Parts: sequence; C-alpha cells; structure tokens
Amino acid sequence: MATKQKIETANERIVRRHSEVLEEIKELFDRKNRDYNGGVNLESYFPFGLKSYAQMIHVKSQRVVSLASSGVAPTNESVMDSLKDVINYAVFAIIALEDFNERV
Repeated sequence: MATKQKIETANERIVRRHSEVLEEIKELFDRKNRDYNGGVNLESYFPFGLKSYAQMIHVKSQRVVSLASSGVAPTNESVMDSLKDVINYAVFAIIALEDFNERV
C-alpha cells in the first residue's frame, strides 16, 4: 500500500522556514561571537544606546538597498548576510533595552 505524502501548504512552509532561518541567524551569531573571543561588551560597541543600534540597522539596511539597486553580485557580504545582521542587531537592541531599561 502506497503511503500518501502530505503536501506542505504555503503557510506551513513559512512557519517551517521561519524556524530554520532563526536557527541560521543564531548560528551566525555564534560564529561571529567566537571571532570576538567569546563575547562582546555591547556597551563598548554601541556606546550611544538605542541610537547606536539604530545606526547599525540603518547601515545594513542601506547595504541591502544598494545591492538590490545595483543588480551586481556582491564580492563579499551577500544580501542574505546583511539581512541576518539586521536581525541580530535588532536582537542586541532588544537586549539593551531590557538590560538598561532604556525607554523609547
């Protein structure tokens, strides 16, 4: 008897990929964190609090816009890499807001 294979719906695919992408982003963070000898002092790297995080998110976003507009394949950091960095910077900002009770 043949087993009936379930066809993944568009929503199921999005839910599955969301989890997978978040795992990829966590792995990227772990790899970069090791490059900084196991840790980053967020206050040192982002001395102006939320403004520092917003600036980094803006810079990475501008890179995405530039790459999308140019139509040329990047030689170093891809659009996907830049988008993952945006997400990690957003997570850093959330942590800073929680840790330092920064209110916006």
